[in-house]
Amino acid sequence: MENAFAQALDELNDIKKSISEQNQLIKKLTEKMEGFDEKPEQQKVRVPSVNMQPFGAMMTKFTAQLQATVMSQPKSIVRQFRILLFPEQNAGKYYRLVFGRLLFWMMIFLLATYLFALSKHFIDNWAVIKEKQLEKTQYEMRGIIYINIRTNRAKRKWKRLGKKEV
Repeated sequence: MENAFAQALDELNDIKKSISEQNQLIKKLTEKMEGFDEKPEQQKVRVPSVNMQPFGAMMTKFTAQLQATVMSQPKSIVRQFRILLFPEQNAGKYYRLVFGRLLFWMMIFLLATYLFALSKHFIDNWAVIKEKQLEKTQYEMRGIIYINIRTNRAKRKWKRLGKKEV
């Protein structure tokens, strides 16, 4: 009989443990259910921690292998300076850039030379015009002086003759 009571007591203890485990599980589930009722801003999100050490070790190993591979290959560096009329890559972009600038600056140069020639022609003509204006004023002054002299002589003659001026 004692054996039966001990077995019953063991079974009751097992049942008590399973009931307490079920109660803890029910508490966790009710907490989760209450979390569904809350707004998304108020919810607590629990993110499990991730162990990144194996990934980091793998990456450092990979970079070391890559670096060793690159260093083991001999590379000769040749620096070239050349003027390309026919480029090897991006020919359309190259021609658009070069000829766009070339035509622009060529037009600027032609416009500047045309304006220079035009201004030189203007300055030469201006000097000739000023010269002619100077000659014209000299002739006008001579004419005015001549007329003044003639009128003064005429007035004197009239006075000598005793006639009144007209």
